[in-house]
Amino acid sequence: MSIYYLDYCQRLISTLRACHSHGAAFVRRAALSGLVTGLAVLALVPAQAATNVPYLDASGTLQTAATATELITGGGAATLSSGWYVCNAGTAVAYTGTLTVQGDVTLILADGCQMNVTGTATGGAGIDVSGANRLTITAQSTGAGMGALVAAAGVGDFSHPGGAGIGGASSYWNPGRTAGTITINGGAVTVTGGGGGFASGAGIGGGASSEGNGGAGGTVTINGGTVTATGGNAAASGAGIGGGGSSKATAGSGGTLAIHGGTVTATGGQGTYAAGAGIGGGGAYVEGGSGGTVTIDGESVVNANGGRWSGAGIGGGGSNRNDGGSAGAAGTVAIGSDSAVTAYGGGSASAATDPGAPVGAGGTSGMGPGAAQAISGMYRLSVSKDATSSGAGTVSRTGVWMITGKVNMSFTFTPIGGSVIKQVSVNGMGIGTPTSYTASGLTQDTTVVVTFAYPLTGSVAISGSAVVGQSLGVNTAGILQVQPGTLSYQWLRDGSPIAGATGASYTLTAADANQSISVQVGSALYAGVLTSLSVQALPLLTGTIDISGSPVVKQVLTASATGTPAGSTLAYQWLRGGAPIDAALASTHTLVTADIGQAISVQVSATGYGGVLNSSAVTASKITPVITSPQATPITYGQTLASSTPSGAGVDGSFAWVDATTAPSGAGTSSYPATFTPTDPANYNTVALSIAVTTNPTAPTLALAPASLSTITLGGSANVSAALAGATNPTGTVSFSDDGVTLCSARVDGTGTASCSVPGLLLAGDHPIHASYAGDSNNQEATSSVQTLTVNPASVPLPGTGDSASGTAQVSISGPAGCLLDVAPTIAAATQADQLPPDATAPLGLLRFAVKDGGLGGSCSSVQVRTVYPSGSLAGLAAYKYGPHAQMTGATPTTTTGWYALTGAGMVGDAMSYSVADNGDGDSDSTVGRIEDPSAPLRLPGAAAAPTAVPTLGHSELFLLVLLLAGGAVVARRTNRKEGQQ
Repeated sequence: MSIYYLDYCQRLISTLRACHSHGAAFVRRAALSGLVTGLAVLALVPAQAATNVPYLDASGTLQTAATATELITGGGAATLSSGWYVCNAGTAVAYTGTLTVQGDVTLILADGCQMNVTGTATGGAGIDVSGANRLTITAQSTGAGMGALVAAAGVGDFSHPGGAGIGGASSYWNPGRTAGTITINGGAVTVTGGGGGFASGAGIGGGASSEGNGGAGGTVTINGGTVTATGGNAAASGAGIGGGGSSKATAGSGGTLAIHGGTVTATGGQGTYAAGAGIGGGGAYVEGGSGGTVTIDGESVVNANGGRWSGAGIGGGGSNRNDGGSAGAAGTVAIGSDSAVTAYGGGSASAATDPGAPVGAGGTSGMGPGAAQAISGMYRLSVSKDATSSGAGTVSRTGVWMITGKVNMSFTFTPIGGSVIKQVSVNGMGIGTPTSYTASGLTQDTTVVVTFAYPLTGSVAISGSAVVGQSLGVNTAGILQVQPGTLSYQWLRDGSPIAGATGASYTLTAADANQSISVQVGSALYAGVLTSLSVQALPLLTGTIDISGSPVVKQVLTASATGTPAGSTLAYQWLRGGAPIDAALASTHTLVTADIGQAISVQVSATGYGGVLNSSAVTASKITPVITSPQATPITYGQTLASSTPSGAGVDGSFAWVDATTAPSGAGTSSYPATFTPTDPANYNTVALSIAVTTNPTAPTLALAPASLSTITLGGSANVSAALAGATNPTGTVSFSDDGVTLCSARVDGTGTASCSVPGLLLAGDHPIHASYAGDSNNQEATSSVQTLTVNPASVPLPGTGDSASGTAQVSISGPAGCLLDVAPTIAAATQADQLPPDATAPLGLLRFAVKDGGLGGSCSSVQVRTVYPSGSLAGLAAYKYGPHAQMTGATPTTTTGWYALTGAGMVGDAMSYSVADNGDGDSDSTVGRIEDPSAPLRLPGAAAAPTAVPTLGHSELFLLVLLLAGGAVVARRTNRKEGQQ
């Protein structure tokens, strides 16, 4: 810790204790004794010293200070004694009073430091460096982050002229103080002299005086950094760098100034009567200060501007002509050839006044500012690196200078990190890739730009078809660019640039045919170009290609070329869906399964020609089987299509009905939808078609129902029935025949059954019955087998009255088929009306019956009658019949009606048999087809009576007889009893 700091702490503690003991009066006395000043000094003293502090020396080389006192927060006016001081990195330090340098002081502005100093308002300097004292200001870097110092002298008034920003203080009666030795090696230093009143101090240099001479500029050396120095504003103002102003005497001279590097902007104070130079003497009413000795060399950049009341840019200060003053002399000015200097002399109000020279003596002003004057024969020179360059490099100096046409300034360009010089341009015109440039004998403003770039690496390739009329492109994916830059192109024909071919694509022309075409690609950010491999441009193949043949699988397609160059050798490539087909390189192509549904085309190329000819595409399809005569096995009505088998395809496969459950609505031939599915569906289409199917009628069988053929008795009704088997939905009728004569017909019902009753009574005997079904559109005819219906004789009771016998006779009447019993046979006792032959009797009664033609297609031409009487009852009887009969009256045949003996009648045993023809003897009914026949066995007169037959009784008759006799006996007894009672 500093000795000053310890001593002051002890005195401060004692003072505070006294304050506590003696009260407010003591405080006022302590203030008068400098307590407040002491507090400000305390703020200056740092808490500790920094070690190993880096800094830049005069050559710009980074060095290390072993120790440096830290400036922490600032404060009021303070003194910096000999030694090293540092404004720490990132620290803001502010002083509101003059900092006084005693001895040899070095101030390090660490990176990021911001130090502000404002001098005492009584005309003190911002940083007072005067006499033998020395101040060196340096930094730690040269970039934008270097430390900064802002120093301004206190604002004076008419009693207190202004001091320098850095340098000497002012005096009213005495001369202003001369600056000591001030060196700036780096940092951003901004300095302003104090103004106000009659005279102002320099930015860097001497202080002002109202009655005495202005202070001289001292010794100022600038080796680097950025320095901005401005003289204060007053009636007679100080220089930017140099002497202070004076209102009544001679202004301070410029002193000794050497600028070896850095960027310096010096502006004289803006006086109201006389102004200081930018660099040089101060301004005065009476006599301006001389310019002093100014040396500018190295790569310095200097902008010097005289105050607007006739101060020189570099040289003497101005004076006021109205006060008979004289301008300050030019002094000695030396500007090196490597330095860039801009200088403007201060103007005046009228052309009659004398402005300050850009470099030289000051001027004498009138009563107002005039136009500034630039250095005659100077031109602006700007040297820079291309900001968009991809590479890295250094230029020995960069910036903007104002130099005379006689000055030579040289620059060197050094690529680094693998870069190269891409281009050097002067005023926008490329001058190649030199490593240095010298600006000499300039006659105009000049701009020099150097572009550093990395070499363009990688590769480029031509894309597209190298055929006349086709467009080529450039594949730049192989270019290696860290920073993408705008690419440039130049197409080459046999290595020579093609005029106007500078785009990313190029359309080949006829001039390119059979030539080598390549392209060069450059980048705006990189150096050099990349050249592609060349391609041979071929003439365009012309002509047309056609495909012939059926586009069906297994068929052959043929490619035919027309209009192709004569003598050219053609090559073929068949395409499937736009993609090449393996090994399909001939002019023909046999379609395969993989081609089905695909667009098949062909490309044709020719040796020595570019491009290809493309045919139109055809779509390959499957083979559709041709089924010219499809057939189907017939079915029977009632069956579905499932029972029919289609056939007739020319390829392997199978048929299927669309709806196999379909049953044809009737017999006949109709077509039904079907599909044919090939065994090879990959190459053959499924075919939809109609196939004719023949539906045959059913072949049913017809059977008589046995129950309808049971034995009946003559005179009984005959009901016949038959059933169809194997018929489907039969309609129509079934006819029942007796030996070929239809007895009756009936419609079949839903079950195929037909039943009917014979419209009449069959005669006795065995009837051969069969049934016939007539069939319908869907069912064939059918005939049953013949079965026998037996009609037994009828049991006819004998009259049993009068002299007639009793019992029963068995009557059998038979005849042709179709002859039916019209009146059932009866045997009745003879009556007078029967007109028996005289004295004849009919002991067995008279047999009567009638038959007729049933209208069934048969006839009743004759019938046979056989009657079996009780046993022995025909003894002594003769067979007679009643009815018309033929007889001879003399020799004349006549017909009479009455009883006549049946000739040829059979009387065998107990049976009497005979025949009766229709309308023949004995037919009592003259109607054709009807026979009525009364007959009887008669006993003629004189014939012996036959013994009376005792009827035999069965068990049931005997039982009834017993009951009858018993009943009679009971009645007799009751009668006798009644009579006895009477």
